[in-house]
Amino acid sequence: MKRIIRIIATEAISLYLITQAVEGIYFRDGIKSFFWTVIALSTATYLVKPIINLLILPLNLITFGLFRWTSSVLALYLVTIAVSGLQIEKFFFSGVSTQWVDLPQVNFYGFWALLAYSISLSILTSFIKWVFK
Repeated sequence: MKRIIRIIATEAISLYLITQAVEGIYFRDGIKSFFWTVIALSTATYLVKPIINLLILPLNLITFGLFRWTSSVLALYLVTIAVSGLQIEKFFFSGVSTQWVDLPQVNFYGFWALLAYSISLSILTSFIKWVFK
């Protein structure tokens, strides 16, 4: 039970932070859609991603793990199908320019937006898990 609550909390935090940093993901019903997206994303992370990883295991072994990202993309795509209030139109990051870091503007549509969101969510979720471990 503790693990499920931890997954839901990390997915909620990472999804909220991504939606604040990047434009293009919309929740039609506001907090209600966000809540259902977090529940569906947590379920996909807990149940669907291991099954997808098992199905792509031969391809993953041949490429030394380079196709592991496909499980995240498929899980996020299934969440967009399951939650009617979630809409991913684009991935638009306006860029950041500071004294130490200069990140350029990024703009993706369609499949590439889904890929960018899934990679961003995976990185942020992994970082949150690492911090609280």
